[in-house]
Amino acid sequence: MATSRELHTELERYHSAQQLFLVGARVPIVSELTQLSPWLLRKFYVDSTGEAPARGPIPSSVEWYLIGLNHLQSSLFLQYYMSVNEHHQPVRAATLLLAYQLWYSNWNSTGLKKTLSFDRAWWLIKLIDSEQIKGQSCRVCRSIFVVGLKRVGTYRCPACMKKSLHYGSRCKKSNYLPPREKSSISVSGIAYISSRESSSVS
Repeated sequence: MATSRELHTELERYHSAQQLFLVGARVPIVSELTQLSPWLLRKFYVDSTGEAPARGPIPSSVEWYLIGLNHLQSSLFLQYYMSVNEHHQPVRAATLLLAYQLWYSNWNSTGLKKTLSFDRAWWLIKLIDSEQIKGQSCRVCRSIFVVGLKRVGTYRCPACMKKSLHYGSRCKKSNYLPPREKSSISVSGIAYISSRESSSVS
């Protein structure tokens, strides 16, 4: 017979599953985050919504996070994730959920297209934990961006790159960098950059 503590833990898992389903998480990801079986989660989803859960492959690409609007959204989400996971704990449902909700609320205020699903946010953290991709400070403004391994240590964000090109053309110095400023990428900054990004978003 289950103890009251075991029942409480089980209820917490189902509550987490419900919250994860609300932000669009797929059954395999919810199963990994809650340790509930996929079979139970599918039944729980059907009982809760009256519909079958979404099917299809879960994210597996690295390059997706490095392109256009995807890159900017992923970088902003990563900043939120790092702020709520200051002690670098293993991936937990509550931490991912809080970071995603913060990101979604702020990104939604820009009026720009949302491409970062919860599943992709989860996969981003998995990629970072397995060191297939990195969270790297821009060498100028020090904001955190998602970068490929080849650009670690040399990365400049889109906004600082444009400033560098502007100052470089004026000063005729191809290697000129503006003075470093301690800053953090903002939603308004993301919107500004995004409005000037190319349309090559996969």
